[in-house]
Amino acid sequence: MNDKSVSAFEPILTGDKIQQIVEMIENRILDGSLHTNELLPSEKELSKQFNVSRYSLREALRVAETKGLIEIKQGKRPRVAKLSSEASSVIIGLHLLRHNISLMDLIIARLSLECNIASMVAPLVTNELLEKLEINIKQIEYHGDDLSYCAQKDVEFHNLLIKASNNPVFEMMMNPISNLLKNSRIATLKLTGIDRALKGHREILEALKLKNPEIAAQAMKNHLEMAEDDVKIIEKMQHTVP
Repeated sequence: MNDKSVSAFEPILTGDKIQQIVEMIENRILDGSLHTNELLPSEKELSKQFNVSRYSLREALRVAETKGLIEIKQGKRPRVAKLSSEASSVIIGLHLLRHNISLMDLIIARLSLECNIASMVAPLVTNELLEKLEINIKQIEYHGDDLSYCAQKDVEFHNLLIKASNNPVFEMMMNPISNLLKNSRIATLKLTGIDRALKGHREILEALKLKNPEIAAQAMKNHLEMAEDDVKIIEKMQHTVP
């Protein structure tokens, strides 16, 4: 197997070595110099090119792997990773957590994005998608006493629509929001029970069966506005707790 040789990276002279290494690798991927599945030089060679210790290099490669830029397997050279919505979600989710984004901010973002997603998915609806959504609703019905499970299935319902949009950008944008909302869903389910969530999901399902973009978007809007009302109640309760 003959791998295309990677042109040498520039040596790092001053500043944050780890950050600069990650940025150099990222820039090479973004400008097309490095391609998916392409092997990077060995650790020894990379240390020499970057003019850094093996310890600093390994830390930088670990960060690059966390960001979804590369894949690392023991005993093998680092490899440029495939585009991954999961890796992107981790990074975006961390940024959201660090900036203390409120539940209301997340709901407003969902209102804007998920109504459009429902509108886009409606004409593309398949029997397979409808069956998955039906099963999801029944699973929530049958496990109504397990709020953690129901919250997980609530997120899954929306993720099924996101995947059905066939747009990886929506997955990258929505997955971290959905993940952050899991705990809030448990709180709202404790407050209102599963009936409100089920009602919203059933209405979305029926709207999708019609394959009408406007009706699907409206059903999603109605559902998320109910969630918005629940979040307002929770935030009000939090502010009144001594």
